[in-house]
Amino acid sequence: MSRKTNSPVQHLEVPRARLNEVYYPGDNPAEPLLAGVSFTVRAGEVLTVIAPASVNAALVNLIAGLDDPSEGSIEIEGQDLGSMSPQQRAWLRREKLGVVMPSGNLVGDLTVAENIALVYELSGISHQQALSRAGVALANVRASKIGDHHPRQIGIFNQQKVAITRAGLGGAKLILAFDPDLELDAAEGEQILQLLRKQVEKGSSCLLFSERESLTNFADRSLKIQSAAVDAGEQDDD
Repeated sequence: MSRKTNSPVQHLEVPRARLNEVYYPGDNPAEPLLAGVSFTVRAGEVLTVIAPASVNAALVNLIAGLDDPSEGSIEIEGQDLGSMSPQQRAWLRREKLGVVMPSGNLVGDLTVAENIALVYELSGISHQQALSRAGVALANVRASKIGDHHPRQIGIFNQQKVAITRAGLGGAKLILAFDPDLELDAAEGEQILQLLRKQVEKGSSCLLFSERESLTNFADRSLKIQSAAVDAGEQDDD
């Protein structure tokens, strides 16, 4: 589902994320959690990573620049995380990445609208203008009625809707999302997946982390990590 352009050098487009031979230690010193993992996230696609929960959590922390690999490198839009300062990584998370945790990961003391407005405010937009834009964003996902509610009042399904809406704002190019089915029934989980797909169609890419192999049917591509290393038949060619 890569986006089409008229450029004769389309194939040279910088990937949204690239992992190069990444190693990461686990609880057992003799067996790293990640061993030689390499893959690329292309512009305008959903890539599903099928792996144990501990591996998925480690990958999110690494790609978000919260942890460092023991070996290998990670690039976000061509920028090597290993060469970036903590301040530069924080900027990257704010400007380029959106993270959707199973619980939604919303700020409990803020209303739903304020949670979304916060993304705009961090980009320098005034509070009132940010709230106005948040109202539009909520209307687009048919969630205007919950704008003045706090996260604890709206349930997991709506929390995830809000989190995905928030993740795609502010120019975020890569959304890191955990499988919604862990917390939701089948119908709600399908709605959340389709909302993720709509964000990708607007210009983002999505890395979807799950333990369910059935999610490969939803993705444009999938990658299976069975243990400490990626199975050779599942790795990207590039």
